[in-house]
Amino acid sequence: MYQTKQKQLLLDFLKNNTQKQLSTNDITNAICPDGSGKSTIYRLISKFCDLGILIKLQGEDAKSVLYQYVGEGTECSSHFHLKCSECGTFVHLDCDHIGKISKHILKEHNFMLDMKKTVLYGICSDCSLKKKGETL
Repeated sequence: MYQTKQKQLLLDFLKNNTQKQLSTNDITNAICPDGSGKSTIYRLISKFCDLGILIKLQGEDAKSVLYQYVGEGTECSSHFHLKCSECGTFVHLDCDHIGKISKHILKEHNFMLDMKKTVLYGICSDCSLKKKGETL
């Protein structure tokens, strides 16, 4: 994929927002505030997902879609992900036990997980500590 101005703008924006899950509107409004070039950004988002540079996540409701930058050359299809329901922190869970869980689910339940799309929701340690502090 050759380098264009919009591609570089998109990559720079995503690299500066690695801890955020972003909607297409978040991305296009930041890169194309005047509305021009949105269709190119949509195509690039799709291409980046195909290349594994972005991962596509389900938003708060079943209809919304969010994207998160995972980096170039990162293989996100081999591990689960964790997402904090409070602050939105997103963690790549690269853990040997996950492979065992995936194999168990396949063997015992005849169901193959799509690791790239598997997100476990909960509360991160920082938010958990904040909640504990609020209840004291």
